Amino acid sequence: MSGTEIADVYYSEGRGTATPWGRSQYSQQLARGAIWYGAAGHGGLSVSLSWAQKNLTPHAMYLGEFWGGKLWYEEDCACNVVFLEHPDLLQRKHGGTPVVKRIEASVERWNPRYFDKEFQEAAAKAGVVPTPKDLENRDKLVVFAYGSPNNERVYTLLGTYAKGKGALVEDECLGRYKLTASVINNNMIRVERDGEVIWERP
Repeated sequence: MSGTEIADVYYSEGRGTATPWGRSQYSQQLARGAIWYGAAGHGGLSVSLSWAQKNLTPHAMYLGEFWGGKLWYEEDCACNVVFLEHPDLLQRKHGGTPVVKRIEASVERWNPRYFDKEFQEAAAKAGVVPTPKDLENRDKLVVFAYGSPNNERVYTLLGTYAKGKGALVEDECLGRYKLTASVINNNMIRVERDGEVIWERP
């Protein structure tokens, strides 16, 4: 994609794409599958999962926020993870030649795990987050409820819905209900099968 094909698209109030930061007010396509969104006072970079799997390291993917079927990188703290691996995207956004040392410094400040060898190895080993259709009934889906490592919640997979994207689960306390694909991708910490961990989020 050449620079002449990059153009901002502005939306009238309430008509922009939904983002983790509210409705977008404008967007700029930086590559096929990579779009910058600006919302009221905030914004960031959105990349499709297929683009991420082809173009990002696993540890860069795990530093993004999964939301609405895409990975999102907030403008202040996270987007430079992607720009470090693809400075051409930053060049398309701002023009000029990106200063890689500044990008590295930002990542070091806000996402130091990116440079951690153990985190890199764990992310590479974990691979892509499994979807419910990749799992088997009776698998245990373990999450840390409310972000607390001491408050694990264990779901038993009973089946799937929405063409395998969502999970029908059973919780010891709350009974049976549905977990959306977004909830699973955002929160699942590990999958256990017959007492063995078969997948774990780094």
